[in-house]
Amino acid sequence: MHTIDPLVSIIICSYNRKNLISKTIDSVLNQKCDFKYEIIIGDDSSIDNVRSILLDYKKRLPKVFTLVFHETNIGLGANWASCVKLAKGKYIAGCDNDDYWHNPNKLRIQVEFLEKNFEIGMVHTDYRTYNTKTGNFSDKIIHNFIYKGPLIQTIFSGKFKCCNSSTMYRKSIIDKHISIDDYISFQFPLQDWNTWISIANYTKFYCLPISTTTICIDNESITRPKDYSVIE
Repeated sequence: MHTIDPLVSIIICSYNRKNLISKTIDSVLNQKCDFKYEIIIGDDSSIDNVRSILLDYKKRLPKVFTLVFHETNIGLGANWASCVKLAKGKYIAGCDNDDYWHNPNKLRIQVEFLEKNFEIGMVHTDYRTYNTKTGNFSDKIIHNFIYKGPLIQTIFSGKFKCCNSSTMYRKSIIDKHISIDDYISFQFPLQDWNTWISIANYTKFYCLPISTTTICIDNESITRPKDYSVIE
């Protein structure tokens, strides 16, 4: 039994998606673990009444949820960073608001791995895609991917394979090597690639040989192009 409360801070960046956000949140609440976690949701000025859904979760589980409502749209990176500033956990995990964790042991497995492997600063997993038009799932196996050259070169070249919603970071790595206020001041449009690049020189990444996360590929967004082959 872990005594840190909360041990994990789960960050969900919300923008619209009122028809999908509940599946995302429920997949977090369905995690099987023996430690406490918090769920921090930053809503980036949604216009589809998704906030009423978030407020309902907060009402039901006030000690679990922290809600951050931005009155103007500040961008994904800045939204994520504003939530990170509130995180109290030893580890930080995230799930995009149109993705979900299909593996109920995702958090437990990643925490157990990081507790034993101190040289690893970010751990991620295999994943699957779901085409909302065809109803087809496609498994993406990336744990046997070999970096060609230094990790930071692999990321810069666009060849690094990672599903952001499957990641878990050590918060100490974020605190030490990320200028989190810059994400907010300059309204960074993304939160993943720039973070990976920033910490790649200081820690190691590892992909576990399990599938934990489902991402929808029909919902186009700044991080989710219709042509999904760019990250496959």
